[in-house]
Amino acid sequence: MSNKKVKSVWEVLSKHPVTEKIEKKWYKDKSGKPYSLSYLSWAWAWGEVKKFYPEATYTIHEDIIYPNNTVEVRVSVTIEGQEHMMWLPVMDFKNNSKASPTSREISDARMRCLVKAIAMHGLGHYIYAGEDLPENEIEPPVKEQKQIMELSTQDRVDTAIEFYENCTAESFEKGESNFTKLLNRKDITEEQYNQVVEARDKRKLELEI
Repeated sequence: MSNKKVKSVWEVLSKHPVTEKIEKKWYKDKSGKPYSLSYLSWAWAWGEVKKFYPEATYTIHEDIIYPNNTVEVRVSVTIEGQEHMMWLPVMDFKNNSKASPTSREISDARMRCLVKAIAMHGLGHYIYAGEDLPENEIEPPVKEQKQIMELSTQDRVDTAIEFYENCTAESFEKGESNFTKLLNRKDITEEQYNQVVEARDKRKLELEI
């Protein structure tokens, strides 16, 4: 008889490499300062779980609607008979709870919540260790701050989009500080915000960064 110890679900999934699959999304806190959250694609995460545990299942529970019409979604994942549930508010582009969200926003929140429930079993769990903490922000020199403030938000948005259409991998990394400062503008609109983030994410995929 073999005395080989069977690894637990946590031992298997927590050691499975996810670093190359981590993506980032940028948000703003209530004071208007930008910060990023790391995340995994729900399709990739669930695919990896099923490779190890074909019998794994997930359940989308009834949403909770609060008096202010914000919505909280709940999803549980069961692997090898062990169930873990997680919850997540439906949020806007500033990462704040959104009142009366659309069906698409609710659906997206459920899939993000699925990844968090998977993390409770070990896969990519460390990604969420500091999810509520903004990243340290390095302030540019005073002279550079003055030059930045002389440009209108729309000018900066247009400049950023043009930059991402033509930048190299090296210049992409160097442009991250300016990207952060742009999102820090209190007068930036949701449309402008999304335009810049979309341009950045598109170029990042093209450069395979």
